[in-house]
Amino acid sequence: MYPLVTQKLADYNLFKLAYKIVISKEHLTQEGLFKLVAIKGSLNLGLSSELQSAFPSRSDGITNADKPLVTGSVNQLPDPNWLAGFATGEGCFFVVAQKRADFKQGYSFKLRFSICQHNRDEALLRSLEDYFGCGYIYKNRETFELVFTNFTEIALRSIKILPFFEKYPVEGAKYLDYKSFYKVANIMKAKGHLIMEGRDMILKIKEGMNTGRTN
Repeated sequence: MYPLVTQKLADYNLFKLAYKIVISKEHLTQEGLFKLVAIKGSLNLGLSSELQSAFPSRSDGITNADKPLVTGSVNQLPDPNWLAGFATGEGCFFVVAQKRADFKQGYSFKLRFSICQHNRDEALLRSLEDYFGCGYIYKNRETFELVFTNFTEIALRSIKILPFFEKYPVEGAKYLDYKSFYKVANIMKAKGHLIMEGRDMILKIKEGMNTGRTN
């Protein structure tokens, strides 16, 4: 009824297959046990070192179960509330402050919202990039990160980041970071970051965000 969208859907389908093997008591046979081990080998981080030693694939004829990739698509996003929930778990709101000797107030500021996923979910991130119509994707070793830093795209255009999360809010502690992020956006929108008073206000807000938050 509420299907997964990311590559966890593939893990879930394998999990469901393992459940059927156990319910039917097929796992009590050697063939069924090997099927479970093959499924385990394709789930999450795969087999532990202990299981690899207990079930060496060459001697037992065990190979990992097939795990088809789940292709991300805008059409697969169930509704915007799903995206808000996904951002609650996977998104990060930051205020970047860089010291600048050539700036009168001594700092430049940038808003940064990002979502990071394992590289197997690249297609999903590209779908989100299409959904918002902005942002850019960085590739790291085993991850892709969708990043939004353009102030106009974050704060000013009607269908972009701030308008979206005002309508479909994130939850928990992430919501507090979002509200701090939103305050800084309003200060910057009013050009307050160009004066010392606004600079100090932004630095104070930034200090209490993310890992610096105490309440």
